[in-house]
Amino acid sequence: MSTIIRLLLLCLALFSSVAKSEDWKTTDGKTYQEVKVVKVQVDTVTILYKDGGVQIPLSTLPSDLQERFHYNSVLASEKISSEKKEQEQIDFLKENKLRAGGTIVQIFPNGVILKGFFTDFVQKNYKNQFNEGAYVSCNTTGLSENKVWEGFVWSIGDYSYTTVESNYLI
Repeated sequence: MSTIIRLLLLCLALFSSVAKSEDWKTTDGKTYQEVKVVKVQVDTVTILYKDGGVQIPLSTLPSDLQERFHYNSVLASEKISSEKKEQEQIDFLKENKLRAGGTIVQIFPNGVILKGFFTDFVQKNYKNQFNEGAYVSCNTTGLSENKVWEGFVWSIGDYSYTTVESNYLI
């Protein structure tokens, strides 16, 4: 008896999920069939639909859908502006990354001390070699002392760097 009830509940759940799906048409003319909302953010809504999944700007939805998702154009603009500034900072850092490498002297949970450390401004052809050593924050999984580490880093202080990309050489 309980198996029959479970089957009925499963059929009811499947039928109700199909019944709840709807079709959307954005203000820029795109149509999405059998829409199911996955995630709503200040400026976007992520959906699954007949042909896959997509993240749609709330600003492109009709006003009834914007109201349903409590769209606020001022908050959305602030978020977009903040994300743009953050991306500009990341782009700047990537353009000014340093090539670095050296022998691992000591391993810490979140980084290593390298000796014979060198840097090379990729854009500016600047080279420097340190006898003292430098700390590089990086993923230390699989690293061993007295092995060579090299990669791209950003300077975060005197003799202190954080990883952009890295290679571990034996």
